[in-house]
Amino acid sequence: VAQRNADYRRIDTQLGLRPPPWRGDPQGGEGPSCSAAFDVCVWLGDLNYRVCGNRKIIDSLLQPPSEMDCRSSHWEGAGAHWDSMRAVLLANDQLTQERAAGRAFHGFQEAPIAFRPTYKYDVESDRYDTSEKCRVPAYTDRVLWREMQPGSVRVE
Repeated sequence: VAQRNADYRRIDTQLGLRPPPWRGDPQGGEGPSCSAAFDVCVWLGDLNYRVCGNRKIIDSLLQPPSEMDCRSSHWEGAGAHWDSMRAVLLANDQLTQERAAGRAFHGFQEAPIAFRPTYKYDVESDRYDTSEKCRVPAYTDRVLWREMQPGSVRVE
């Protein structure tokens, strides 16, 4: 995780994109952050942050509800079940944790994640990694943005 955070900081400070001189110092003395220098900055792609947990635990969170779950007096439907499982996954998501702690992508926003982890599927399949590595599913593909003017970015 520390290396991923360091990669973000390195790119953000060394990219060499700078605003026109008439804009002044948008960082307010925070340093040479290129992402803070523009009205809107978008980071997207495979940011490589993972979900903390072992494969067995993560797989159990991604399984459909059992028949016993569905018959429970507390059963609120498949949608509610998935919402609660996704909440556990996201609470253990490294990028979510690092952003909350202010260690990476400070000031950036992300639209709510309503999908299953995108990493790592077997080729041409909807099965998570069955290779020898048996990698843990994760939300590695992300879109984050920072806006100078709140409300200037609309996500649909």
